[in-house]
Amino acid sequence: MYIKMIRLIIALSLVIITSTCDKEDFTKPSKVSFSFHIMEDEIPDNFLSFTGGELYLNEFDFEGYRESAQDYFFEKEFDPHSFFSLNPGFINQPLNFDIPQGIYNRINILLDMEQETGEDSKSTLKDDELETAFQISSVYTKIDGGQTHVLFNTEDIEFEITAEDQEGGSVIVLQVEKSSEAKIFFDPSYAFQTVPRDFFESAETEIINNEPTILFSDDSYESLYEMILYRLQISAKVIIF
Repeated sequence: MYIKMIRLIIALSLVIITSTCDKEDFTKPSKVSFSFHIMEDEIPDNFLSFTGGELYLNEFDFEGYRESAQDYFFEKEFDPHSFFSLNPGFINQPLNFDIPQGIYNRINILLDMEQETGEDSKSTLKDDELETAFQISSVYTKIDGGQTHVLFNTEDIEFEITAEDQEGGSVIVLQVEKSSEAKIFFDPSYAFQTVPRDFFESAETEIINNEPTILFSDDSYESLYEMILYRLQISAKVIIF
């Protein structure tokens, strides 16, 4: 009986020690890097190919809801706005954060993008007269084989995205000894999917960067612009590896 009591006390002590260590561990940081990408899906019939884009990040907000520890939130503002190219082959500096480790039942990422003009502008795509927060460029291939540039341009846009793991689950485990990579994906193929090909065949163009271009913006093809904007917002993903 005495031996059983000693064993029980030892077992309870180990549980208390382990629990205490776990609580302390929840404050230790796990390194997470965030990067921006365009999904490589194609429009059916391959008549629209996406060639790149860019964005100006004004604010990054993180909302983390943990299973066995206090929830963790932070926000980061950028002044001047932080520029990211979505062009293939362009190497951006990722956003690196130290985030407390733990099991996160849900992580929400909020992105606020606003136009940047003047000396702080680093755009390689936009015309001087365009004010850009987020931009997607593409090329439309006509039925006769000719090609026309297509540009989606917005002066401000917000994304609210729930992060996923590689299998599509919402539970994310961040560990102090393991760095994680969070890829933020935009899906222009989904966003443009409901724009009919007939529209592109007959759409009027304007000269942007010395090229005839079909422009979707808040004052050019407004209804289609609003639809593309909405579909970009609802299709964006954050996948944490």
